[in-house]
Amino acid sequence: MEQPINIQLELLNNHLDMIKMVVNSLLEQEVESLAGMRYSRGNPYRRWGVNQGSIRVGAQKIPCRVPRVQHRDTQEFSPLEMYERLRELPEQSREMVNSILHGLSMRDYGKVTDQLTDSFGMSPASLSHEVKQRMLETVESFENRRFEDERYVALLIDGKHLGDEQMMVILGIKEDGQKQVLSVTQSHTEHAQPCIDMLQNLVNRGLTYQEGLLVVIDGAKGIRKAIDVVFGEKAIVQRCRWHKRENVLSYLNENDKQIYKRKIQNAYQEDDYAQAKAALDKIGNELKVKNIKAYYSLQEGLEETLTLQKLKVNEIFSRSLGTTNCIESLNSQITKYTRNVKRWMNSEQRFRWIISAFIEAEKSMKKIQNAKKIPKLTEAMKKYLTFAHETEPLISTKN
Repeated sequence: MEQPINIQLELLNNHLDMIKMVVNSLLEQEVESLAGMRYSRGNPYRRWGVNQGSIRVGAQKIPCRVPRVQHRDTQEFSPLEMYERLRELPEQSREMVNSILHGLSMRDYGKVTDQLTDSFGMSPASLSHEVKQRMLETVESFENRRFEDERYVALLIDGKHLGDEQMMVILGIKEDGQKQVLSVTQSHTEHAQPCIDMLQNLVNRGLTYQEGLLVVIDGAKGIRKAIDVVFGEKAIVQRCRWHKRENVLSYLNENDKQIYKRKIQNAYQEDDYAQAKAALDKIGNELKVKNIKAYYSLQEGLEETLTLQKLKVNEIFSRSLGTTNCIESLNSQITKYTRNVKRWMNSEQRFRWIISAFIEAEKSMKKIQNAKKIPKLTEAMKKYLTFAHETEPLISTKN
Protein backbone atom coordinates (compact mmCIF):
# COMPACT_ATOMS: atom_id res chain seq x y z
CA MET A 1 0.00 0.00 0.00
CA GLU A 2 3.01 2.27 0.22
CA GLN A 3 3.61 1.93 -3.51
CA PRO A 4 2.66 4.73 -5.95
CA ILE A 5 -0.96 4.85 -7.11
CA ASN A 6 -0.18 3.53 -10.58
CA ILE A 7 1.54 0.49 -9.05
CA GLN A 8 -1.45 -0.17 -6.78
CA LEU A 9 -3.81 0.06 -9.74
CA GLU A 10 -1.67 -2.40 -11.66
CA LEU A 11 -1.76 -4.81 -8.72
CA LEU A 12 -5.53 -4.52 -8.59
CA ASN A 13 -5.77 -5.14 -12.32
CA ASN A 14 -3.77 -8.33 -11.89
CA HIS A 15 -5.27 -9.49 -8.60
CA LEU A 16 -6.45 -12.81 -10.05
CA ASP A 17 -2.96 -13.64 -11.24
CA MET A 18 -1.70 -12.83 -7.76
CA ILE A 19 -4.28 -15.18 -6.22
CA LYS A 20 -3.13 -17.94 -8.58
CA MET A 21 0.46 -17.36 -7.49
CA VAL A 22 -0.50 -17.64 -3.82
CA VAL A 23 -2.50 -20.82 -4.45
CA ASN A 24 0.34 -22.42 -6.38
CA SER A 25 2.77 -21.44 -3.65
CA LEU A 26 0.59 -23.01 -0.92
CA LEU A 27 0.24 -26.24 -2.87
CA GLU A 28 3.95 -26.38 -3.60
CA GLN A 29 4.77 -25.98 0.09
CA GLU A 30 2.74 -29.08 0.95
CA VAL A 31 4.31 -31.04 -1.90
CA GLU A 32 7.76 -30.14 -0.58
CA SER A 33 6.78 -31.28 2.91
CA LEU A 34 5.86 -34.68 1.44
CA ALA A 35 8.27 -35.20 -1.43
CA GLY A 36 11.05 -32.74 -0.66
CA MET A 37 12.66 -30.36 -3.11
CA ARG A 38 12.60 -31.25 -6.76
CA TYR A 39 14.93 -34.09 -7.75
CA SER A 40 15.65 -34.87 -4.09
CA ARG A 41 15.66 -38.51 -2.92
CA GLY A 42 15.02 -40.39 0.27
CA ASN A 43 11.44 -39.14 0.75
CA PRO A 44 8.42 -41.47 1.09
CA TYR A 45 6.56 -39.60 -1.67
CA ARG A 46 7.46 -38.48 -5.17
CA ARG A 47 5.99 -35.98 -7.59
CA TRP A 48 3.75 -37.47 -10.27
CA GLY A 49 2.48 -34.75 -12.63
CA VAL A 50 -0.46 -32.41 -12.11
CA ASN A 51 -4.25 -32.36 -12.43
CA GLN A 52 -6.38 -29.44 -13.53
CA GLY A 53 -8.45 -28.07 -10.65
CA SER A 54 -10.19 -24.96 -9.46
CA ILE A 55 -11.08 -23.09 -6.29
CA ARG A 56 -13.57 -20.35 -5.47
CA VAL A 57 -12.46 -17.07 -3.98
CA GLY A 58 -15.43 -14.85 -3.18
CA ALA A 59 -17.47 -14.64 -6.35
CA GLN A 60 -14.70 -16.00 -8.60
CA LYS A 61 -13.94 -19.50 -9.79
CA ILE A 62 -10.20 -19.67 -10.39
CA PRO A 63 -8.34 -22.43 -12.28
CA CYS A 64 -5.22 -23.96 -10.76
CA ARG A 65 -2.78 -26.82 -11.36
CA VAL A 66 -2.91 -29.37 -8.55
CA PRO A 67 0.32 -31.37 -8.08
CA ARG A 68 0.03 -35.12 -7.60
CA VAL A 69 2.20 -37.03 -5.13
CA GLN A 70 2.58 -40.81 -5.04
CA HIS A 71 3.81 -43.04 -2.21
CA ARG A 72 6.95 -44.82 -3.40
CA ASP A 73 6.09 -48.14 -1.74
CA THR A 74 2.28 -48.45 -1.96
CA GLN A 75 1.96 -46.60 -5.31
CA GLU A 76 -1.06 -44.80 -3.86
CA PHE A 77 -1.70 -41.15 -4.58
CA SER A 78 -2.09 -38.89 -1.57
CA PRO A 79 -4.64 -36.02 -1.75
CA LEU A 80 -3.27 -32.63 -0.82
CA GLU A 81 -4.78 -31.34 2.41
CA MET A 82 -4.13 -27.74 1.37
CA TYR A 83 -6.13 -28.16 -1.84
CA GLU A 84 -9.10 -29.45 0.15
CA ARG A 85 -8.83 -26.50 2.53
CA LEU A 86 -8.72 -24.07 -0.39
CA ARG A 87 -11.84 -25.66 -1.85
CA GLU A 88 -13.62 -25.11 1.46
CA LEU A 89 -13.20 -21.33 1.30
CA PRO A 90 -16.57 -19.51 1.52
CA GLU A 91 -18.32 -19.87 -1.83
CA GLN A 92 -19.78 -17.10 -3.90
CA SER A 93 -23.31 -18.46 -3.65
CA ARG A 94 -24.83 -15.81 -1.37
CA GLU A 95 -23.16 -13.00 -3.28
CA MET A 96 -24.19 -14.59 -6.55
CA VAL A 97 -27.84 -14.95 -5.49
CA ASN A 98 -27.84 -11.39 -4.13
CA SER A 99 -26.44 -10.08 -7.41
CA ILE A 100 -29.18 -11.81 -9.38
CA LEU A 101 -31.89 -10.66 -6.96
CA HIS A 102 -30.64 -7.08 -7.28
CA GLY A 103 -31.09 -7.12 -11.03
CA LEU A 104 -28.09 -8.78 -12.71
CA SER A 105 -29.47 -11.43 -15.03
CA MET A 106 -27.99 -14.92 -15.08
CA ARG A 107 -26.68 -14.44 -18.59
CA ASP A 108 -25.01 -11.16 -17.64
CA TYR A 109 -23.60 -12.73 -14.48
CA GLY A 110 -22.10 -15.50 -16.60
CA LYS A 111 -20.43 -12.94 -18.88
CA VAL A 112 -18.98 -11.09 -15.91
CA THR A 113 -17.48 -14.20 -14.36
CA ASP A 114 -16.11 -15.27 -17.75
CA GLN A 115 -14.28 -11.97 -18.10
CA LEU A 116 -12.88 -12.06 -14.57
CA THR A 117 -11.62 -15.63 -14.66
CA ASP A 118 -10.08 -16.01 -18.09
CA SER A 119 -13.15 -17.70 -19.64
CA PHE A 120 -13.28 -20.15 -16.75
CA GLY A 121 -16.46 -18.74 -15.19
CA MET A 122 -19.89 -20.29 -14.84
CA SER A 123 -22.11 -20.71 -17.88
CA PRO A 124 -25.69 -19.44 -17.71
CA ALA A 125 -26.90 -23.05 -17.48
CA SER A 126 -24.60 -24.02 -14.62
CA LEU A 127 -25.27 -20.68 -12.91
CA SER A 128 -29.01 -21.27 -13.16
CA HIS A 129 -28.60 -24.67 -11.52
CA GLU A 130 -26.41 -23.24 -8.77
CA VAL A 131 -28.83 -20.38 -8.06
CA LYS A 132 -31.74 -22.82 -7.96
CA GLN A 133 -29.97 -25.02 -5.41
CA ARG A 134 -29.08 -22.07 -3.19
CA MET A 135 -32.63 -20.72 -3.37
CA LEU A 136 -34.03 -24.14 -2.45
CA GLU A 137 -31.79 -24.13 0.62
CA THR A 138 -33.16 -20.67 1.48
CA VAL A 139 -36.75 -21.91 1.08
CA GLU A 140 -36.09 -24.91 3.34
CA SER A 141 -34.51 -22.72 6.00
CA PHE A 142 -37.42 -20.24 5.79
CA GLU A 143 -40.08 -22.93 6.11
CA ASN A 144 -38.31 -24.48 9.12
CA ARG A 145 -38.10 -21.24 11.12
CA ARG A 146 -39.23 -21.63 14.71
CA PHE A 147 -40.99 -18.94 16.77
CA GLU A 148 -40.94 -20.17 20.37
CA ASP A 149 -38.33 -17.64 21.37
CA GLU A 150 -40.12 -14.65 19.83
CA ARG A 151 -43.15 -12.65 20.96
CA TYR A 152 -45.27 -11.27 18.16
CA VAL A 153 -47.83 -8.57 18.95
CA ALA A 154 -49.34 -8.23 15.47
CA LEU A 155 -49.71 -10.00 12.15
CA LEU A 156 -50.39 -8.35 8.81
CA ILE A 157 -51.93 -10.58 6.14
CA ASP A 158 -52.24 -9.68 2.48
CA GLY A 159 -51.86 -11.17 -0.98
CA LYS A 160 -49.60 -10.52 -3.94
CA HIS A 161 -50.23 -11.55 -7.53
CA LEU A 162 -47.23 -13.24 -9.12
CA GLY A 163 -47.52 -14.74 -12.59
CA ASP A 164 -51.35 -14.89 -12.47
CA GLU A 165 -51.26 -16.62 -9.10
CA GLN A 166 -52.07 -15.25 -5.66
CA MET A 167 -49.34 -15.51 -3.03
CA MET A 168 -50.60 -14.96 0.52
CA VAL A 169 -48.05 -13.31 2.82
CA ILE A 170 -47.97 -13.00 6.62
CA LEU A 171 -45.76 -10.30 8.12
CA GLY A 172 -45.13 -10.46 11.87
CA ILE A 173 -44.43 -7.52 14.18
CA LYS A 174 -42.24 -8.44 17.14
CA GLU A 175 -42.58 -6.85 20.56
CA ASP A 176 -39.55 -4.66 19.77
CA GLY A 177 -41.26 -3.38 16.61
CA GLN A 178 -39.12 -5.34 14.17
CA LYS A 179 -40.84 -6.81 11.12
CA GLN A 180 -40.32 -10.37 9.90
CA VAL A 181 -41.89 -12.40 7.10
CA LEU A 182 -43.43 -15.46 8.73
CA SER A 183 -45.14 -17.37 5.97
CA VAL A 184 -45.96 -17.45 2.27
CA THR A 185 -48.45 -19.72 0.56
CA GLN A 186 -49.91 -20.01 -2.92
CA SER A 187 -53.67 -19.66 -3.27
CA HIS A 188 -55.66 -18.74 -6.33
CA THR A 189 -58.01 -16.72 -4.14
CA GLU A 190 -58.15 -15.75 -0.48
CA HIS A 191 -60.26 -18.78 0.52
CA ALA A 192 -60.47 -19.83 4.16
CA GLN A 193 -58.82 -23.26 4.05
CA PRO A 194 -55.41 -22.22 2.69
CA CYS A 195 -55.35 -19.40 5.26
CA ILE A 196 -56.33 -21.80 8.05
CA ASP A 197 -53.51 -24.15 7.06
CA MET A 198 -51.10 -21.22 6.87
CA LEU A 199 -51.95 -19.88 10.33
CA GLN A 200 -52.07 -23.33 11.94
CA ASN A 201 -48.61 -24.06 10.54
CA LEU A 202 -47.29 -20.97 12.33
CA VAL A 203 -48.84 -22.14 15.59
CA ASN A 204 -47.29 -25.58 15.10
CA ARG A 205 -43.91 -23.88 14.67
CA GLY A 206 -44.19 -22.07 17.97
CA LEU A 207 -46.18 -18.87 17.32
CA THR A 208 -47.95 -17.87 20.55
CA TYR A 209 -51.15 -15.82 20.66
CA GLN A 210 -52.70 -16.51 24.08
CA GLU A 211 -51.72 -13.07 25.39
CA GLY A 212 -53.52 -11.37 22.51
CA LEU A 213 -52.67 -10.78 18.88
CA LEU A 214 -53.64 -7.84 16.68
CA VAL A 215 -54.31 -9.07 13.14
CA VAL A 216 -54.46 -6.50 10.33
CA ILE A 217 -56.23 -7.73 7.18
CA ASP A 218 -57.64 -6.31 3.97
CA GLY A 219 -61.16 -7.57 4.61
CA ALA A 220 -61.17 -10.86 2.67
CA LYS A 221 -63.81 -13.15 4.19
CA GLY A 222 -61.62 -16.24 3.88
CA ILE A 223 -58.84 -14.66 5.92
CA ARG A 224 -61.34 -13.41 8.49
CA LYS A 225 -62.82 -16.88 8.94
CA ALA A 226 -59.36 -18.45 9.22
CA ILE A 227 -58.45 -16.06 12.04
CA ASP A 228 -61.53 -17.11 14.01
CA VAL A 229 -60.83 -20.80 13.43
CA VAL A 230 -57.16 -20.72 14.48
CA PHE A 231 -56.93 -17.93 17.05
CA GLY A 232 -60.51 -17.67 18.29
CA GLU A 233 -61.21 -14.81 20.70
CA LYS A 234 -57.48 -14.24 21.26
CA ALA A 235 -57.21 -12.39 17.94
CA ILE A 236 -58.28 -8.75 17.71
CA VAL A 237 -58.90 -7.80 14.09
CA GLN A 238 -58.10 -4.43 12.54
CA ARG A 239 -59.50 -3.99 9.04
CA CYS A 240 -57.26 -2.06 6.68
CA ARG A 241 -58.59 1.47 6.38
CA TRP A 242 -56.87 2.05 3.06
CA HIS A 243 -58.68 -0.90 1.47
CA LYS A 244 -61.96 0.23 3.03
CA ARG A 245 -61.56 3.74 1.69
CA GLU A 246 -60.60 2.57 -1.81
CA ASN A 247 -63.53 0.14 -1.95
CA VAL A 248 -65.95 2.95 -1.09
CA LEU A 249 -64.40 5.40 -3.55
CA SER A 250 -64.56 2.87 -6.40
CA TYR A 251 -68.33 3.46 -6.60
CA LEU A 252 -68.09 7.27 -6.88
CA ASN A 253 -67.39 9.69 -9.71
CA GLU A 254 -64.08 11.54 -9.87
CA ASN A 255 -65.33 14.70 -8.18
CA ASP A 256 -66.95 12.83 -5.27
CA LYS A 257 -63.88 10.62 -4.90
CA GLN A 258 -61.74 13.58 -3.92
CA ILE A 259 -64.34 14.87 -1.46
CA TYR A 260 -64.99 11.58 0.32
CA LYS A 261 -61.38 10.49 0.29
CA ARG A 262 -60.60 13.46 2.52
CA LYS A 263 -63.69 12.95 4.70
CA ILE A 264 -62.96 9.27 5.34
CA GLN A 265 -59.31 10.00 6.12
CA ASN A 266 -60.31 12.69 8.61
CA ALA A 267 -62.78 10.34 10.28
CA TYR A 268 -60.14 7.68 10.86
CA GLN A 269 -57.76 10.27 12.27
CA GLU A 270 -60.13 10.83 15.18
CA ASP A 271 -58.57 9.09 18.17
CA ASP A 272 -61.80 8.84 20.16
CA TYR A 273 -64.00 5.92 19.10
CA ALA A 274 -67.30 7.76 19.52
CA GLN A 275 -66.15 10.74 17.47
CA ALA A 276 -64.70 8.55 14.71
CA LYS A 277 -67.87 6.44 14.55
CA ALA A 278 -70.07 9.54 14.44
CA ALA A 279 -68.02 10.99 11.56
CA LEU A 280 -68.28 7.74 9.60
CA ASP A 281 -72.02 7.48 10.27
CA LYS A 282 -72.45 10.99 8.89
CA ILE A 283 -70.49 10.02 5.78
CA GLY A 284 -72.68 6.91 5.48
CA ASN A 285 -75.86 8.97 5.55
CA GLU A 286 -74.52 11.15 2.74
CA LEU A 287 -73.45 8.15 0.67
CA LYS A 288 -76.84 6.50 1.09
CA VAL A 289 -78.24 9.34 -1.00
CA LYS A 290 -75.40 9.58 -3.52
CA ASN A 291 -74.66 5.90 -4.13
CA ILE A 292 -76.24 3.07 -2.16
CA LYS A 293 -73.45 0.64 -3.15
CA ALA A 294 -70.84 2.98 -1.71
CA TYR A 295 -72.91 3.12 1.49
CA TYR A 296 -73.05 -0.69 1.76
CA SER A 297 -69.31 -0.88 1.13
CA LEU A 298 -68.64 1.55 3.96
CA GLN A 299 -70.92 -0.32 6.39
CA GLU A 300 -69.40 -3.74 5.71
CA GLY A 301 -66.92 -4.49 8.49
CA LEU A 302 -66.99 -0.86 9.64
CA GLU A 303 -66.53 -1.68 13.34
CA GLU A 304 -63.30 -3.57 12.68
CA THR A 305 -61.79 -0.52 10.98
CA LEU A 306 -62.08 1.26 14.36
CA THR A 307 -60.28 -1.34 16.48
CA LEU A 308 -57.34 0.91 17.30
CA GLN A 309 -59.75 3.57 18.58
CA LYS A 310 -61.43 0.99 20.78
CA LEU A 311 -58.07 -0.07 22.16
CA LYS A 312 -57.26 3.64 22.69
CA VAL A 313 -53.98 3.41 20.75
CA ASN A 314 -55.03 4.98 17.45
CA GLU A 315 -52.94 8.10 18.03
CA ILE A 316 -49.83 5.93 18.41
CA PHE A 317 -50.28 3.19 15.82
CA SER A 318 -52.70 4.58 13.22
CA ARG A 319 -50.04 4.83 10.52
CA SER A 320 -48.27 1.55 11.21
CA LEU A 321 -51.12 -0.79 12.17
CA GLY A 322 -54.24 0.90 10.82
CA THR A 323 -53.55 -0.40 7.32
CA THR A 324 -51.61 -3.18 5.61
CA ASN A 325 -49.24 -0.60 4.13
CA CYS A 326 -46.24 -2.30 5.77
CA ILE A 327 -46.85 -5.44 3.78
CA GLU A 328 -47.76 -3.47 0.64
CA SER A 329 -44.36 -1.79 0.87
CA LEU A 330 -42.75 -5.21 1.21
CA ASN A 331 -44.62 -6.42 -1.87
CA SER A 332 -43.25 -3.51 -3.88
CA GLN A 333 -39.70 -4.60 -2.98
CA ILE A 334 -40.50 -8.13 -4.15
CA THR A 335 -41.51 -6.70 -7.52
CA LYS A 336 -38.08 -5.08 -7.74
CA TYR A 337 -36.27 -8.33 -6.95
CA THR A 338 -38.31 -10.47 -9.34
CA ARG A 339 -38.48 -8.08 -12.30
CA ASN A 340 -35.90 -10.07 -14.30
CA VAL A 341 -38.00 -13.23 -14.26
CA LYS A 342 -39.44 -13.24 -17.77
CA ARG A 343 -41.63 -16.30 -17.35
CA TRP A 344 -43.20 -17.92 -14.31
CA MET A 345 -43.09 -21.62 -15.07
CA ASN A 346 -44.27 -23.47 -11.96
CA SER A 347 -45.10 -23.23 -8.26
CA GLU A 348 -41.63 -24.25 -7.09
CA GLN A 349 -40.08 -21.41 -9.08
CA ARG A 350 -42.48 -18.90 -7.52
CA PHE A 351 -41.63 -20.04 -4.02
CA ARG A 352 -37.89 -20.01 -4.70
CA TRP A 353 -37.91 -16.46 -6.00
CA ILE A 354 -40.42 -14.83 -3.69
CA ILE A 355 -38.99 -16.35 -0.49
CA SER A 356 -35.41 -15.53 -1.49
CA ALA A 357 -36.57 -11.99 -2.24
CA PHE A 358 -38.33 -11.75 1.14
CA ILE A 359 -35.20 -12.88 2.96
CA GLU A 360 -33.19 -10.24 1.13
CA ALA A 361 -35.81 -7.54 1.81
CA GLU A 362 -35.82 -8.37 5.53
CA LYS A 363 -32.28 -7.03 5.82
CA SER A 364 -33.48 -3.48 5.14
CA MET A 365 -36.75 -3.59 7.07
CA LYS A 366 -37.12 -0.91 9.72
CA LYS A 367 -39.12 -1.09 12.92
CA ILE A 368 -42.67 0.18 12.86
CA GLN A 369 -43.32 3.76 13.86
CA ASN A 370 -43.47 4.29 17.64
CA ALA A 371 -42.00 0.84 18.27
CA LYS A 372 -40.97 1.88 21.79
CA LYS A 373 -44.64 2.31 22.69
CA ILE A 374 -45.65 -1.25 21.81
CA PRO A 375 -46.05 -2.10 25.53
CA LYS A 376 -49.12 0.19 25.49
CA LEU A 377 -50.60 -1.95 22.73
CA THR A 378 -49.92 -5.22 24.54
CA GLU A 379 -51.39 -3.80 27.74
CA ALA A 380 -54.53 -2.68 25.88
CA MET A 381 -54.97 -6.15 24.36
CA LYS A 382 -54.48 -7.86 27.73
CA LYS A 383 -57.07 -5.57 29.26
CA TYR A 384 -59.55 -6.44 26.55
CA LEU A 385 -58.96 -10.19 26.90
CA THR A 386 -59.34 -9.93 30.66
CA PHE A 387 -62.71 -8.18 30.60
CA ALA A 388 -64.10 -9.44 27.28
CA HIS A 389 -66.18 -12.16 28.96
CA GLU A 390 -67.80 -9.57 31.26
CA THR A 391 -68.65 -6.94 28.67
CA GLU A 392 -69.87 -6.64 25.11
CA PRO A 393 -67.24 -7.95 22.65
CA LEU A 394 -64.79 -5.28 21.54
CA ILE A 395 -64.95 -6.37 17.92
CA SER A 396 -68.27 -6.94 16.25
CA THR A 397 -68.21 -9.33 13.31
CA LYS A 398 -71.59 -8.02 12.13
CA ASN A 399 -71.58 -4.64 10.39
